[in-house]
Amino acid sequence: MEQDKTEVVITDINIPFWRMVMIIIKWALAAFVVSIIPFLLLILIQGCLFGAARARQMEIWNNLGGQPDIQRLR
Repeated sequence: MEQDKTEVVITDINIPFWRMVMIIIKWALAAFVVSIIPFLLLILIQGCLFGAARARQMEIWNNLGGQPDIQRLR
């Protein structure tokens, strides 16, 4: 059963200007909120990775007898 395809052309949209402005503002706010989520996830992942690296570094220093002497390293 083949249906007849009908082509539709929209010629005009009747929407008040301020209503359109409010729609655009809502979209912008929604996009901003959604963009915060990946940023917070990135901060969380970086914190975990750098925290683990720092803990490993402190473990190595403690096994060697404490933090290295800065003057001795120069």
